[in-house]
Amino acid sequence: RCVSYIDAAWRLLQVVGFSTFNDEERRLYLYGALFLPLRKSVYTDSKAKKVPIVNHIFRNSLKLKASDAETVIKLHAASERFLSWIPFVTLDKSEQFKEDSETKKFHVPDVSRQRIIA
Repeated sequence: RCVSYIDAAWRLLQVVGFSTFNDEERRLYLYGALFLPLRKSVYTDSKAKKVPIVNHIFRNSLKLKASDAETVIKLHAASERFLSWIPFVTLDKSEQFKEDSETKKFHVPDVSRQRIIA
């Protein structure tokens, strides 16, 4: 599953363009995609405190900076907030904007109407 997430992220990065992000942003973006399936996984440390598994992987397995782990965890939290927007930004091909030529009113699909009102 992790591989499919990073593959999708890589393809999106190619569409958007590599120059959109600097090296550091690309690196953290790809780590964020790689570990996205683990975003809700936690482990209990020696002090009985629940710690995100991503934090453990970054610090203990990869030996990377703690700030990298924190950034990836923040990316995961932000991605959760964006999930609710997906229906509003995707438009079914069967739902198209229609113009009433007599009254100059537009018939907007419900999904798009919610996006416009917001």
